[in-house]
Amino acid sequence: MEEQFYIVWPVLLWLTSRWRRAPLLLALLLGTASFCLNVGGVQHYPSATFYSPASRMWELLVGAAFAYVHLGGLSLVIGVRRSAGRDALFDFSGPRWRNGASVAGLALIGLGLALASPAKRFPGWWALLPTLGALLVLAAGPAGAAVGRGGQPQGDKKIPLNRGST
Repeated sequence: MEEQFYIVWPVLLWLTSRWRRAPLLLALLLGTASFCLNVGGVQHYPSATFYSPASRMWELLVGAAFAYVHLGGLSLVIGVRRSAGRDALFDFSGPRWRNGASVAGLALIGLGLALASPAKRFPGWWALLPTLGALLVLAAGPAGAAVGRGGQPQGDKKIPLNRGST
């Protein structure tokens, strides 16, 4: 499924590159349509819905929309303009938000795993749990409490690549 997305999405981005907000609008429009197809199809066509790129594309488009917002420096709150690199009303870069987002994201992913069962049709609505969880973990970044401290090198420690290096 990912392969089809990575072939089609860059072409769509290239076709809409003239308009500044087009990638975000395209991600939101296609993501909404894909999610509706997902929810509508999972009851009657569970296998087709699970394997179809059209019904699963929304999961990747959530990340694409986030990347556009994050890399484009747009505010996550409509009508709030950034001043000096921070949102005027909400600080989404502070340690409290990052820690909460990373913990909440991992909790959503864990909840999605814990609630999974053959009786529940997947993807459907259930796919929101791990998808939004992954979004929160990505949004928290490496400074988030749940993910950032375990694999980060401490200070100026250097890992020698061979015996002779320091």
